[in-house]
Amino acid sequence: MNLPSLQEFLKAETMGRVASHRQGHLIGFKYTNETVYAQDWDDVTLNARGIVFNELTGEVVARPFKKFFNYQEYFDEEGNHSSLYNILPVEFRPNISGPARYWEKLDGSLGIVFYNPFTKKWQVKTGGSFESDQSIWGQKWYDKNLSNVNPDSKNTYLYEIISNEDIHPIHYDFEGLAMLSIIDNKTGEELSSDTIQMTAKSFGVRYPQTYEFKKFVDAVAWAKKLPKTQEGLVITFDNGFKCKAKSDEWCELAKMFEGMTKWNIWVCYDCEKDFFYAHVDKHNGYKPIDDAELFIPEELGDIRKYAEHLRNEVQRLTDYAIVLAHQAKDLHSERKLQYEWVITNHKEFFAPIMKALDYLAGKCKIHQIKQIVHKQMQPVTE
Repeated sequence: MNLPSLQEFLKAETMGRVASHRQGHLIGFKYTNETVYAQDWDDVTLNARGIVFNELTGEVVARPFKKFFNYQEYFDEEGNHSSLYNILPVEFRPNISGPARYWEKLDGSLGIVFYNPFTKKWQVKTGGSFESDQSIWGQKWYDKNLSNVNPDSKNTYLYEIISNEDIHPIHYDFEGLAMLSIIDNKTGEELSSDTIQMTAKSFGVRYPQTYEFKKFVDAVAWAKKLPKTQEGLVITFDNGFKCKAKSDEWCELAKMFEGMTKWNIWVCYDCEKDFFYAHVDKHNGYKPIDDAELFIPEELGDIRKYAEHLRNEVQRLTDYAIVLAHQAKDLHSERKLQYEWVITNHKEFFAPIMKALDYLAGKCKIHQIKQIVHKQMQPVTE
């Protein structure tokens, strides 16, 4: 199957089927939520999982996995073909014939490591961003731990980014990059399991645990019974077909995580009321739909910590803005001179301090400072 051209991806972007992200002359693509909801899958959207082109030449410089699904999504409860199965291009439909490899499904973020032809360096990105929190963390880890390895610039190296800062249902006792695959940028072919494992060992990085099963159905049944501390399996057949088989317990836990991202926690926080709303309208400025309070289950300890961190930091930085506003007021009585002092000494914190000066003058309420601070704490979306 030939990869769609850069122009085809750009056309899909104009239709809202994929979203682009840019860095210099590099352009990446990720399928949109609308594509997922509409099951609008074709050669373009299925390949838009973080793929990167050189915008000047149209050449592929990073080629991650194509989109692949849970095996259960291909069939209904009676074993009949699902609507997803019938929508997919023929080459993406299940082909469970022949040998397969069974690898542990790690619960982190996909790290796409590629050779940047402009910086002449190896770069870490995630599916939808060159600058997400996960890609920044992954880049730091890569530079610290893998700066001496010698990858092939014609390939893309795929890793699972495991970081305690990244919120997922499973919390591991290690952090780092675990090698998942190596893909030829030109052909899109995935290198053999032996090659991937040997490369991981030579780089000194982890790779997922491997399992042996005589039959595919045995693997699916085994994965379903795994505890919630294990997500499941990634199954790759020699014919190229790839799918996931997940633990029922993990899936139940993951449902609690739906919407439990840093972005959504940030969106749900009302600074004026010091309240996390359970339901906000994403199509109407993220305004609350009702007065229900967001409940974060005990199992989601990292998410609870982030919510508390957000609340505390908004208060701390608001107090700090008021302290600096007092300094500006003590030094200068004229607004113009206060402005110049703030812009000279605290440029990155300019807006909260100026609003704090308004607060000291009785021109606004304290929650208006909090709202500006909160806005500045907006997480990078993934």
